[in-house]
Amino acid sequence: MRGRLNRMLGTRLPPTAAEEAFEAERRSIQAPVPTIKYVGVLHAKGGVGSSSVLQMLGNTLTDQRREPVYAIDADYGGSLQGRTLDASGTNSPKSTRALYRWDPMGGEHFGSMFTRTPQGLMVIGNPNDTGEARMTWPEFTEVFAKFPKEGPLRLIDMPHRDSPLFGPLLAGLHSIVLVTTPEKDAVELSQKLLEAIRGPMGRPELVASMVVVVNHRSPADPLIDESTLEPFFGRGDDRGAAAGLKRVLYTRYDEHLAEGGPVDYTLVDADTRRRYVTIAAAVVARLTV
Repeated sequence: MRGRLNRMLGTRLPPTAAEEAFEAERRSIQAPVPTIKYVGVLHAKGGVGSSSVLQMLGNTLTDQRREPVYAIDADYGGSLQGRTLDASGTNSPKSTRALYRWDPMGGEHFGSMFTRTPQGLMVIGNPNDTGEARMTWPEFTEVFAKFPKEGPLRLIDMPHRDSPLFGPLLAGLHSIVLVTTPEKDAVELSQKLLEAIRGPMGRPELVASMVVVVNHRSPADPLIDESTLEPFFGRGDDRGAAAGLKRVLYTRYDEHLAEGGPVDYTLVDADTRRRYVTIAAAVVARLTV
């Protein structure tokens, strides 16, 4: 709007504080990430929309960073593949099981194993999408070993805590994004999951530096401000605070995301995209120090 007024009036109106904050967040998303980083997107309760959050986070990162970002569905019951708008031109969905069998010397390009969104997010589904056996942890380690060096950000749609993959995957993460909804039971289950990660699972630093996304999936969801929920998830970490970033972030209800089909980044409401720029900035800030 400001640019349009400048053109109409032949003036140069200064940017607003909100516009300056937005540009600062965009620049922070583009900060170099020197080594490969694995970010786990977690949920303590099914149905909170973690796959759509991962889709929006991944598409925002690729849109802003202009480099490959990989998303791996490690949740056998997950819906990451189904939420992916495919622009890859491949003729069938691929899974981590297919990538496990992939032979680099066989002639098929690594990138052809993935579904690719128009923004460039590279997504690989779970074996449930192709009717194959579940992956074991040793098989998953071979899958990760096949990834190229380019594109330092790897997003993992994490399985439920009860999965045998959860612990080994958690041990290799550099950061976590916890997805919840405002309902009391979802928040309480999230707290229990964080207590387990902090205690028995031995990764308190992940909890200390996590980003919490409160996902507003329905118009009927209670409207709770981030500041109200933040006490449930502890004090923000020093890295986020130093960058002026919040720990608990809130998504608004979005009609397109609520449809449950493939996520078209261009059809998402502008305010939703703006909120995911803030979320992406918070995630990258915790990977660049």
